Amino acid sequence: MFKFLFGSQGRGSSFLRQLDRGLGIPLLWILGTFRTKANRPTQIEKIAVFKSTAIGDTVIMIGAIREIRRMFPQAKIYFVCGPSNSAAANLIPEIDEVLTLPVKNPWRSRRILSAYHFDVWLDFGSWPRLDALIGFLSNSRWKIGFRSQNQFRHYTFDLSVEHSRFQHEHENDLNLVRALQDNAQLSLKAFLPSSEPATSQKRVCLHLWPGGSQAEAKQWSLSSWRKLSENLIQQGYKIDLTGGPSDFEKNECLIRSLSDVLRPEIANRAGLSLPQTAELLSESRLVISVDTGVMHLASALQRPLIALHGPTHSRRWGPLNPQALALDVVPSPEAAPIQLGFENAPAGLMAQISVQQVLEKVRELKENKILL
Repeated sequence: MFKFLFGSQGRGSSFLRQLDRGLGIPLLWILGTFRTKANRPTQIEKIAVFKSTAIGDTVIMIGAIREIRRMFPQAKIYFVCGPSNSAAANLIPEIDEVLTLPVKNPWRSRRILSAYHFDVWLDFGSWPRLDALIGFLSNSRWKIGFRSQNQFRHYTFDLSVEHSRFQHEHENDLNLVRALQDNAQLSLKAFLPSSEPATSQKRVCLHLWPGGSQAEAKQWSLSSWRKLSENLIQQGYKIDLTGGPSDFEKNECLIRSLSDVLRPEIANRAGLSLPQTAELLSESRLVISVDTGVMHLASALQRPLIALHGPTHSRRWGPLNPQALALDVVPSPEAAPIQLGFENAPAGLMAQISVQQVLEKVRELKENKILL
């Protein structure tokens, strides 16, 4: 019954989200009621971190995973995920093994997990009951997960950690890790890469297309991207357009809208693999992106970055990179219509971001000697 609750279909379907809630809450309550909660293991040698989907959320987890590695240098860390974010998980050097599950089917996932014996299971999901069910079915001694407001998914955890809507998701992830060891010393530095990325010629990377269930609400208009591209090219920059394979033709529409003179200065890079996209980002002087996985990847790579936020707020879902600037439409995190990711957002918020505002952020990065 849970087969299609996840992936792009599950996250975008109101009916399936209601099914996840309507069936998942009572099922987890029953399972949790008749289960004795376990205590923290005295020895922690195998740690599973679980995130079933979302590239951006996976990238945000880097800081928490690095902190786990600092706390347990001898432990083996498994990243348990679904097919949609396994490539992102494979980019994290602190992970010893990536375990990709058919997360749409918890019973098949259980059969795979039965071969593993985890000391700790860390569930980084904030709302899906299906995630909590997979955790319950895992062969884990101690299970930790979020207690999110009005989501009722925490019943089967041995220890639940409050998930806050009033702080960045990075901080929520670190709070989950704090449950492993109370005296952990955590900082934003754990999120940042240890080596300085290379910078090549004067290139700007634009990422136009968000993913997930609310992709349309996070899109900036093609006409705005065209005006921004024209201005950047006139400033002497060459432009790379990133995206998935399905975004290639949409990028071509933008390129065709430019004049014959400007068109050679812009390249369509949609369809690159995630490691190839990461390499392209690391060589860019500047990245300008809507709120999506590539934005978080550019942030983790410490690239100068301008993030465009409409239905989300940067203090909850924005870049953590000190070289990044964010443009917010809504005045505060609590005013943002998207908090956990599945909520329906009103149309038109992104239209409130003007090309001039983005160009002012470009100037600010130049004035602060961040963008050369």
